[in-house]
Amino acid sequence: MPKSTTKKSPNATIAQQRRSKTPERIYKVKPKKQVIKPRPKIKRRHHKHKQLLSMSLPRVATIVIIVFVTTLASGVVFVRAYQAYNALRSANESASDALYSKEMVEKMRLIGDGTNYPNEIINYQSAPQDLQNFLVQDYKKLKTGCIINGQFAGTLQYTVVNVVYDSFARIEKNCNGADTLLLSKISGVWTVIYAGNDLPPCDAVNAFDIPRGLSSQCRDGLVTYTNPNP
Repeated sequence: MPKSTTKKSPNATIAQQRRSKTPERIYKVKPKKQVIKPRPKIKRRHHKHKQLLSMSLPRVATIVIIVFVTTLASGVVFVRAYQAYNALRSANESASDALYSKEMVEKMRLIGDGTNYPNEIINYQSAPQDLQNFLVQDYKKLKTGCIINGQFAGTLQYTVVNVVYDSFARIEKNCNGADTLLLSKISGVWTVIYAGNDLPPCDAVNAFDIPRGLSSQCRDGLVTYTNPNP
């Protein structure tokens, strides 16, 4: 069979020529860069906080345990030290009490209960009754102050030298040193108007009308005078 021929149009021919001369352009689609969105900071912080919390829990527990054990051990040591201190203090107090009691017992024995004082005071019976009360109290003070290291410091002596007009009295006492008391009954109470180991001052003699029978002389500075009172 004879081939059929088809007459091409001029436009088709031109188009075919252009296609043959112009290379075919192939457009490639560039893939878009994948943008990785950062995680929200809140989520990141939350995740980090979770991680930190989970990691810190064992450490916190360890610290708490260490603090608890240390405190407990310190408390035990303190209690034991306090008990030892109390025991030592009790022992010291017991020893001190024993020593104190021994000294006190010896001191009380030397002082006496006062029942024998009239026999120990010289010329006690020659004194008026109200003066005797003063003598007993003053003699006890003398004995108490004369005790040193569980014994009397010296010779103990208490003497009523004389009583004048039942209103004046002279007492001499000794405890490792002599001392003289001049007493006057003022408003019904026996009162010390002079104490010392020398002559009474003339001012006191004149002020209290100290009789010559109590002290025959008086002293004014370095000068000795005769007592002018009867």
